[in-house]
Amino acid sequence: MSRQAHIRLRDAWLIQARGEHASVASFANHALELMKFGAPAALIEGALIAGQDEIRHAQACFAFASRFDPGCCTLRHQYSENQNLYKAAEGKTYAPTDFPIGSSADIAETMEGMAGRLSGEGCYGETIGTVLAARQYFTAKDPQVKEELRIIIKEETNHAKLAWDTARWAIQKGGRKVFNTIRGRLENLFARGKLIAKEVNEEDNMSEEDAKYLEHFGIVSHKDFRATETKIGGQMVRKLLVNLEAVGGAECVETKGKIAKVKYSRVEGLYVSS
Repeated sequence: MSRQAHIRLRDAWLIQARGEHASVASFANHALELMKFGAPAALIEGALIAGQDEIRHAQACFAFASRFDPGCCTLRHQYSENQNLYKAAEGKTYAPTDFPIGSSADIAETMEGMAGRLSGEGCYGETIGTVLAARQYFTAKDPQVKEELRIIIKEETNHAKLAWDTARWAIQKGGRKVFNTIRGRLENLFARGKLIAKEVNEEDNMSEEDAKYLEHFGIVSHKDFRATETKIGGQMVRKLLVNLEAVGGAECVETKGKIAKVKYSRVEGLYVSS
């Protein structure tokens, strides 16, 4: 593996770690919002449990960033014959630093405000995050990476279901205005095609060998991530949104854990739900 690919491997896991770390604060804030608007105890408990899950996800991803740092002793031998390209250094340990949380929590003033954030970070973000993790898992070969991704997929699935259950409750409580907020936010995200997982930009000269090596350790190309998000994850979110709209925004059809049962098969280079 080239040094360029090695750096990308570390940076991709570091970016994923930072995203998981930020989710801890997001769920903590969400729990406060649920309390403010009188949500059922089960939804508040679910948000707090999800935050604990994200702590573990962040720890695992930071550990991978540390493991795959170009100076890590466990990978130094790969560059022993290429000292002109890379000089081994001491491995680093990556961990979160001070979080820019400000002086107070960012609590929505209205149900519509909470629903807008829920639809973007929860209904969209957690659903597509599950699909993206499944894409990583599909081609990963490293046992440690594969096991952590398996756990992440299972727990992110629970987070996605929690988000849609919360949306159903919010619509029941807030009515049509809340539903319109959720639909509008999701439609904006569909239009923008925003990537949930912000990846390191790839160099055009990434070799096929390097790309396969990255997949071995759970990192897939920006192109594959985008295709998975827009063509697979987006379709799934649209179907779940239709469930809301089919009943006029009065209530949300139960997901009943169906997100967890999605299976993936390779068709023309893309990963699609079977």
